[in-house]
Amino acid sequence: MQRAATIERSTEHRDGRAQRAHAAGGALLWFRSRPAAILALGFILIVFVQAGANPPWAAPDEPAQQIKAAALARGQLGARPRYGRAPLTFDEVFSRRLTRTVALPPAVVPPQQLPCFALRSAVRSSCLDEPAALGPWALDAAARIAQNSAAGRAESIDGMIAGLDAVDAPGGPRLATSTYFGAYPPFAYALPGIAGRLGTTPRGVLYLGRLANATICGALLALGTIVGAGGVRGRRLLGPLLAVTPMVVFVSGTLSASGAEIASGYCCAAGLLAVRRARPTKGAWPAVACGALGLVAARQLGPWELSLLLGSFAAATGRRRLVALWAARPRWLVPAGAGVAALGTAMIWWDVVVMPRPPDRAGTAVDYLGSSIHDLPDQLREFVGVLGWLDTRLPSGVYVAWAVAAALVFFTAMAVGTSRSRVVLVAAVLGLFVVTIAYGVFIAYPIGSRAQGRWVLPLAVVLPLLAGEVVTARASWRRWAGALTLLGGLVAAGSHVIAIVTNARRYAGPTLADWAPPLGWVPWFVVVVVGAVGIVTATLLSATARSWDDETN
Repeated sequence: MQRAATIERSTEHRDGRAQRAHAAGGALLWFRSRPAAILALGFILIVFVQAGANPPWAAPDEPAQQIKAAALARGQLGARPRYGRAPLTFDEVFSRRLTRTVALPPAVVPPQQLPCFALRSAVRSSCLDEPAALGPWALDAAARIAQNSAAGRAESIDGMIAGLDAVDAPGGPRLATSTYFGAYPPFAYALPGIAGRLGTTPRGVLYLGRLANATICGALLALGTIVGAGGVRGRRLLGPLLAVTPMVVFVSGTLSASGAEIASGYCCAAGLLAVRRARPTKGAWPAVACGALGLVAARQLGPWELSLLLGSFAAATGRRRLVALWAARPRWLVPAGAGVAALGTAMIWWDVVVMPRPPDRAGTAVDYLGSSIHDLPDQLREFVGVLGWLDTRLPSGVYVAWAVAAALVFFTAMAVGTSRSRVVLVAAVLGLFVVTIAYGVFIAYPIGSRAQGRWVLPLAVVLPLLAGEVVTARASWRRWAGALTLLGGLVAAGSHVIAIVTNARRYAGPTLADWAPPLGWVPWFVVVVVGAVGIVTATLLSATARSWDDETN
C-alpha cells in the first residue's frame, strides 16, 4: 500500500510538472507568434511616457489648446474680444483675429500661454515654480497695454500674447481668459476636454487631457501597426518601424490636435496598403475608417489630406482592382463613409466660414518659394524628432541613422519592386516634396510662420509604409528584408530611448535634478526601456520569420 501511494504521488508530481511546462510553452508560443501586437504595445508604452514625463506645457501651443479644450468641455466656443488699442504688428493682428475669450475657473487655467522655457533652450522647466518667471503675465490689464504701447521697438512675443488677455470693457481694460486657438475647429478637443474636467489644478487638467489624447493616438497607432504588419501575427514590421518616429510619438503624447491628425493619417495609410494586398488583412477596412474619421476631425487640413490619400490609393490600385475591392466591401463601409463625409464637410465649412483669414502681407508666392525650399532640412529633422516648442533637437546621430535606414529601404524597394511600384514610390516622393513646399508657400508664410514637419507628417508616414510594403512583398528578398527590419528595429528602439533622455535632460538638466515628472524619473525610464525591449523583441521575431503574413488571416 505504501509503495502504491508513493507511485501515485510521483505520478501526480510528474503530471503537474508536465502541465506547468505545457502552460509555459503555450505562453511562449503565444508571445512568439504575435510580433505585431508586441510592437504596437511598445509604441503605446512610449507614447504614455511622453505624455507623463514631458513637463507641463512643453509642446507647441499646449497652454492655448488646454484652455480651448477646457472651455469646450463646459459648452463654450468663446466670444470675440474687443481691444482698446490698435495692434502694433502683423502677428498681433492675426492673433487677435484667432483669439476668443472664455469663462473658466481660475484654478484650471495655465499661468502663461507661453511658458517661461518656451523657445529658450537654456531655461529649465523648474522656472514654472518661480513667480518672477511669469513675466508679463504677472501684470494687470493696464500694465500689459502700457507695456505693449511703448513707442519704438515692437512688443515681444511674450508681451503680445499676454496682451491678448487685456480686453476692453465699459469700466476700462480688464483681464479675461483667452486662447489664441479659439477660432480653430473644436472637434479634436472634446475628449481631452472632458477628461480634463476631472482635474482641479492647471497641471492636473493638462495631464488628464494628455492621457485622453495619448489613449486615442495610441489606439490609432496600434491599429495601424497591426494592420500594416499583416495582422496580429503578421511580421511585416519594416514600414511601421520607420513610420512611427520619435516625433510621431512625442506629438501623440501632447494635448494637441496634431497628435490625432498624425496618428489618424498613419492608421488610414496602413489600412489602405493592407486593403491592396492579394488577401486584404483582417481589420484593414476598420483601420481605414478610423483613420479617415480622425483625420477629418483633427484639423482643417484633414479633409484635403484624406482626399490625397484616397486619390493616391485609387491611382496606385487600378480600376479593375478597385472594382473587385468595392464588390467585396463590408456592409458598414458606406454608412461609415457617409459619416466621414459629413464630418469632413463640417470641417470645411468651419474653415471657410469661421476661421479668420490672415491680414495681407507684402510677400508673394514667388517670394515664399525660396524660403520654403530653404526650410526643407529643418522639416526633415522634424519628421524624425525636434521636441518641445521645436527647440529641442536630438543628437545628430539619430537623424543620420534614421536617414540611412529609410534610404536603404527606399532604394531596396526601387530595386525589387514592380514597374507600377516604382512609379508609385517616385510619385510619393515628389508628391511629398510638392505638398511640403505648398504648405510653406500658401499656408505658413502668409500667416507669418514657416511650415513645420508635424503639419506634413500625416502624409509623410505614407512613404516608409509604402516602401516597407514593397520590400516585404518580395519573397525572394526575404533575407535582405529581414536584415533591413533588424536595422530598422534597432534604430527605432534606440531613437525612442534617446528622445526621452534628451527631452529629460533639456528640461531637468544633465543630472535630472532641476525638475521631475509625477512619480519621479525612475518609473518612466523603466517603462520606456520596456517599450524599447518590446520593439527589439518584435523586430527579432519578424527578422527571423519564415513568412511575413498572419497565418490566421
